[in-house]
Parts: sequence; C-alpha cells; structure tokens
Amino acid sequence: MAPVPNPQKKSAPADDTSGVPNKIQQYLTGVVTLFLFAGVIIIALSQMSFYSQWFNDFTDQAIRASLKLIGSALLGSGVFTAIIKSDSYAKIFSKIIGEIIWSKKFIEKRQDKEELWSMVSSVMYEEKFPDINEDLEKIIMYEYLPTNQEYYIQDYKFLVNINHKVGDFWQQNETISFNIIPKQKGIKFTHEVMTSIQHPLGNIQGNDLTACKVTRVMVNDEDANMTIPDSVIEDGYTKHSMSIPLESDCAEYRVQIQREKMVDSIANNDKRMFSTHIVKDMEITVISRVGINIGLHPGGTINSFIPSDPEINGNSKMMKWAYKGLILPKQGFILIFK
Repeated sequence: MAPVPNPQKKSAPADDTSGVPNKIQQYLTGVVTLFLFAGVIIIALSQMSFYSQWFNDFTDQAIRASLKLIGSALLGSGVFTAIIKSDSYAKIFSKIIGEIIWSKKFIEKRQDKEELWSMVSSVMYEEKFPDINEDLEKIIMYEYLPTNQEYYIQDYKFLVNINHKVGDFWQQNETISFNIIPKQKGIKFTHEVMTSIQHPLGNIQGNDLTACKVTRVMVNDEDANMTIPDSVIEDGYTKHSMSIPLESDCAEYRVQIQREKMVDSIANNDKRMFSTHIVKDMEITVISRVGINIGLHPGGTINSFIPSDPEINGNSKMMKWAYKGLILPKQGFILIFK
C-alpha cells in the first residue's frame, strides 16, 4: 500500500537556510567535491584497524596519523574553496581589504603616496574632463600641493609707509614679518626674498633717485647671521635678492625684514606680491598721506581680502586688509596707488 501523505508536513523551499545555501551548493562540484570526498575517505581509512595485520604498532600509528593529516588538509581545502567562491565571502573580503588599504595608518606607510594620489585624482578628473586630465593633474600636484616644498608661511604681515615726496619720487619704507613652519624640526634650509623697482621711463641722468636697501633682517628676534647683499641695476630695474639661512633646531622661525626704497610714483603706481610658498593668513597695512587713494585687488586667491575702516590722523591715513585662509603659490595681491 502506498504511504498516505501527511498534509501537515511541507517540503522545505529551495532556499531554506536550514540546509546548504544555494550559493554555496553550486560550487560543491568538480575540484571542490573531489577535495571533500578524498578527505572523508582518507580520514575514514585512518580510523580502520586492518593495517595492523601487516605492520607493527609503531608503523601502524605513524601511518594512521599521516593519513589523518592528509585527509584533514584535503577536507579543509574543499571547504575553504567553497567559502571563498561564495558571493557573501567576496563582499565581506572586499570590505575588509578596502578598510585596510584606505586607512590612514596604511597610507602613511606607503612609499608611493604621490602615485596613489595621482591615480585617484586622475580618475576623478577623467570622468568630467578627459581632454585636460593630465595637464590638470600636473598643475595641482606640483604647483598647488606642498610636494616639493620644505616649509609653509604663516601670519604674513606687510607694512608699507609712503612719505617724503621729492618730485615724482616718494620714500617707501617696508616691514615684512612672518613665521616659517618647516616640515620637520631641525632641517636646514634658506628662504629666498626678492624685490624690484622700475626706473622712470626716459629718465635724465642724475635725476633718477631710484634706490632699494635692506636695512635689517631678524630671525627669532635676533639679527640674522648673514651679510645683506647690495641691490643691482638690471634691465631698467633696481633689484634686490637675498637668501636668509634658517639652520637652528626650531619647529618655527620668526622672520622680519626692513627695507628702504625711493620709488618713482609714475613708473611704480602699484605694489605686487605673488607667493612662492603656501601662506596661511595675511595682513596688509598701508600708511600714506590723505591725498593718496589706495586700492587692493586679490591676485587669484580663493578668499577675499577684508578691508578695515581707514584711520585718519591729521594728514596721515592708515588702511588695513586681512586675509583668512590659504594663499597658494603664484597667488597674492596688487596694491594700486592713485
């Protein structure tokens, strides 16, 4: 008599989690099945006692132990292969590896940070601007990132005092102060400073009063250990350049430069500054007589220069502008004197 089916007993659905998951079942074929089958057979043989008919007890135990190890290895290999082929394992493994290789500690230990940055940023730019991808990456990497720089500048303050007018010339005294933050304490390097003044066009010999002299250089509130070079006349300009040595074991250097100039106000109706390094925060102060109108224009900076209300004392006027944030290389400002 055929068995009567039990209406209360239902067959398990195909994706019942009580059995082997379908995603793993599909891999239990071929090499995986061979590993599992061979492992089970060899482990079973290692537990049988008929080997003792031909070998003594010592040999019997050694062979059994070896067979058990081989069987366990084959069985483990089959299970491991089945697991790593599953989609669930691939997702978990990818997440773990991703968290490792993109962690800060892992990236800090890498020796190819520039290549890694270039690869990631290139992919980002290429999605939108494939035609300018390489040029854009080179500019950002080598011009705007501190890849090749030993230090940055903080709290740059520029003070210019315009007075004592002689004909079209006026005396222009400047004081520049800033802090230099090296990439690590104790490294030795120099900071380059340059300035130039244009001579009046078509000037008559003897009437040109153009001059530039650096009167003092201080590092950490003491006179710098250096000889200040003289200015030179070249291509219609009076130019001055110098290298300030920074060789102490300091985490920060306070630098101050004082210079005196005689400037033709017609040929030099503006004052320009474009940085060669990254600068964080800047303040500009101009002291002049009331009759001189002064305007400041940013030179490619991300943020704006915020002006303060002019302060007037008799015939003297003081104007200030403050910049909060970073100024990148080749960015700066232009002061225009009217």
